[in-house]
Amino acid sequence: MSYIIERLLAENPNSIFVFDVDGVLASYEYTDYNHGYPEYVWENIVMKGDPYQEARPFKVMQEFISQHLENCYICSVCCNDNEMWMKADFIKRHYQIDESHMYFTNTKEEKLEVLDDIHLNHSELEPRHICMIEDTVDTLNYIQEYSEFSTVHVSSFFA
Repeated sequence: MSYIIERLLAENPNSIFVFDVDGVLASYEYTDYNHGYPEYVWENIVMKGDPYQEARPFKVMQEFISQHLENCYICSVCCNDNEMWMKADFIKRHYQIDESHMYFTNTKEEKLEVLDDIHLNHSELEPRHICMIEDTVDTLNYIQEYSEFSTVHVSSFFA
């Protein structure tokens, strides 16, 4: 597990963990020989079918979330409502996170607004005790630069 997460839990067992979906909670492998599709193709795919039916959850993430379920949230970018419903269904099936703990945005930058909203609902926590877990370094860097929230790259869970 991540040293950052271990430190957060030691400081405050009620720390909040906010997970991205693609590449963090769902395997990111949607084509035969490449990780995914260009965005314009992806938008058509999620309008015609549900690629999340075939996505695989990660056991290590399932174990962590099951131990901290009440303090786990989702924040993920979606290209349309279909993708949002598919991701939500995937999360409920594989991680049992309640819909009231799921946020979906149009852009990666809006994830910081979601963290701010979560902090408003948990104002007793210091900002550093709200942690974004993400696979996109640009998103992590943005959150780090413009807030006091903690950030963890998903790869830390697999070390």
